[in-house]
Amino acid sequence: MDALARRYAGALLQAAVDAGAEREVREGLGLVARTIADRPELGAFLRSPCHGPALKLAVMSDLFGARVCATAMSGVRLILARGRERMIQDIARAYGELLDRRENRVRVSLVSARPLGPDCIGRVRALLAERLDMEVAMDVATSPGLIGGCVISMGGRALDNSLRGRLLDIRDRMMKSG
Repeated sequence: MDALARRYAGALLQAAVDAGAEREVREGLGLVARTIADRPELGAFLRSPCHGPALKLAVMSDLFGARVCATAMSGVRLILARGRERMIQDIARAYGELLDRRENRVRVSLVSARPLGPDCIGRVRALLAERLDMEVAMDVATSPGLIGGCVISMGGRALDNSLRGRLLDIRDRMMKSG
């Protein structure tokens, strides 16, 4: 993550804490970042040097002014005024990471070969929460390509307990042994 994006995110988090709006700012920044990702024309408009900060701010205020909290909108204004519109998505991501750390929460991705039932997901979440001594926010998905088992990812690390992963590991060992 870019150090400058983290600095902006840190300043926004402090403003959000002061306003008691940490989660609202996360939701607002997330909405702005997702909209930019989903609407390529908006991203192109924001990146264009042909449009000044005032016009960009007017457009963003029209789009989001009534949909995001005042603290998040102030952050967007600052980002645009400083010419950092290309960083909005990185800032939103960094803000989420900083807020998670502040709230002792870890985001985990659980991908399984077949759909898992709520009981199984709950047991995995509880086990991770106990081992990590943190609240666990879990995204669950399926990928038949895993063949069997699952892959758990968090913080740039992955625990691959899938059949595909084991087969690839066996192949690598066989290739090395010649």
